[in-house]
Amino acid sequence: MDDVLSDFCRGMYGPAFEPMKRYWQRWIDAHESAGEPDFKRGGWHPRGIDRHFRAYRYDKAYPPDLIHAAYQDLQEAKTLVADGPERHRQRVEFAYLGLRFTDLWLSVIRQAYAKDYPASVKTGRSLLELIEDEKSRPRPVAFSRFEAAAGQRLQSMLDAMQKAYN
Repeated sequence: MDDVLSDFCRGMYGPAFEPMKRYWQRWIDAHESAGEPDFKRGGWHPRGIDRHFRAYRYDKAYPPDLIHAAYQDLQEAKTLVADGPERHRQRVEFAYLGLRFTDLWLSVIRQAYAKDYPASVKTGRSLLELIEDEKSRPRPVAFSRFEAAAGQRLQSMLDAMQKAYN
């Protein structure tokens, strides 16, 4: 697997090979450490989000320190591609947007778990803004459909949370 990841990162990110390899290895390790989903670990949350979050153990697999380290990897990568080919800058930026989405999504759930529903809704609105901003960029059709579905599901969840706790 290391050879495949190295080849991928070298070709995709050019001079940002090292930090991007570290970035992706963090996610691979985190995903593997989570183990198989356990749908018996359910709980309540509007629209069933809690069940998915618990089943996949996102709370343990993707802790805030992982997110912080991933941001550091991407910041280093951005510096390394700043004067390089546009394709490398765009690819690092695309990874950054994915991380930002993940960070905001996990924050929405963590804040809801802490029963800080106003903060969860506020963070969710920031996530919706990110999704809306990204819709204006040219994307493959499949990605655009994902954005639309994610935005609709998040909006439904935020509406349910706001209605239940206001």
